[in-house]
Amino acid sequence: MVSRGAVLSMGFLACLGLFACTPAPAPAPEAPSSAVAQISPKRSAALGSAYEALSPGDKSTLDALLDDPEASLLTVAGSANDAFWSFLVAVGWGLPVQVEAQILQALPAARGFGFAPGGRDKVAEWLRNHKAQKPI
Repeated sequence: MVSRGAVLSMGFLACLGLFACTPAPAPAPEAPSSAVAQISPKRSAALGSAYEALSPGDKSTLDALLDDPEASLLTVAGSANDAFWSFLVAVGWGLPVQVEAQILQALPAARGFGFAPGGRDKVAEWLRNHKAQKPI
């Protein structure tokens, strides 16, 4: 089930044929050492690359999710957004969210994600640092 604050991403709409969807490979899983893991500079750089591959719509969806503690999102398996969120899950900052059966019947490639406990703050902190390091 997707929470009442669910946000449709551009990747999800791509499945409907409304926007282009560029498949991206998922990052290699990394087992978190705690519920909210710290990530290495190398993993942070890889997360930065995954973030930069997101569409403007996916980035604004992430911003909306950071503002709404009850929100989750739907995206399409194999999209850049799916790769980014799979990376967040791998480092312990995100969680997969169960997608309702009715949605999966119509769109079998739909995947749901949200933040792990404490993950919202870690992502917000990481994103602030990433944007601060990015040349204007």
